[in-house]
Amino acid sequence: MLKTEYKTMNDAAQGYANRGWAIFPCNIDKRPLTQYGFKDATTNKETIGAWWSKWPTASIGLATGAINRIVVLDIDTHGDSNGFDSLQNLAGSIEIGSLAAETGGGGRHYFFQHPGFPIQNSAGKIGKGLDIRG
Repeated sequence: MLKTEYKTMNDAAQGYANRGWAIFPCNIDKRPLTQYGFKDATTNKETIGAWWSKWPTASIGLATGAINRIVVLDIDTHGDSNGFDSLQNLAGSIEIGSLAAETGGGGRHYFFQHPGFPIQNSAGKIGKGLDIRG
């Protein structure tokens, strides 16, 4: 898993934008802080700087799908869901070699290149505690 330390959330947000990923600010509960949420996602450094100046502890929302050319496997661990167990059941001993980020809730997001055709978002359809964002 790639681990990078940023001094501030603005630095992290700018780092995502430097990868070419359109982002937007969210509350810790994943609710967007901007009026149109993921539709406001941008790579514009000035806009991102203004957002994180206004909300310095905001989480980073990443627009998935064709806009950023990524699909995310979201592994949840809250409640009675243990996505890591579900992933183990699906993948067996397969090592997932992808960019990953730890989530605020103790889970993990794995990032994959978008395949170029529509990927439907799903929650729990492939396994308990496993969501697809595409």
